Amino acid sequence: MMPIFHLEEGPAYLLLLAITSAIYLLMVFAIRLFLRLKVNGPFGKDDWACALSTFFGLVYSVVVVVQVFLGFGSALRHFSPAEKNTMAIVGWANGMCLNLAGYFSKMSACFMLARMTKTREHLAVAYGLMAAMTMWMLQAQISTVFQCKYPRPWDTSPHNVCYDRVCRLSCP
Repeated sequence: MMPIFHLEEGPAYLLLLAITSAIYLLMVFAIRLFLRLKVNGPFGKDDWACALSTFFGLVYSVVVVVQVFLGFGSALRHFSPAEKNTMAIVGWANGMCLNLAGYFSKMSACFMLARMTKTREHLAVAYGLMAAMTMWMLQAQISTVFQCKYPRPWDTSPHNVCYDRVCRLSCP
């Protein structure tokens, strides 16, 4: 069987998934944009949040493609320390794009709930969820930025003293 994109199996699947995700993101946002502008407008806060989510999702997909061509998904033993470091930096920064894409996607749903209903209870739920999602995003970004000791917070190797974000059985 011929390898996809002339890559190893792992990176080929990552590349295929990233390209498919980018196409799906663009298609869904284009449908939403068409419906808002031609069928039932106006363009609201939920649409702006969806646009931001689409943007960060596309950036994430494009960066995954870049990572694959840097060697992401391949065996690390084939790379120099500088190449491993570059892949780690790009992956670390890309994780923040994924957090933002998820945040704006959730905010879009909350804004849509607030747009559809005007009852006090539903608005309280929508704004409560928005507050919770904002706190989630802030803690996700902060924990990503400060996951390991500076000046190399993307370096999760044992010598860099990374914070254990998932407590193991040995935790007090």
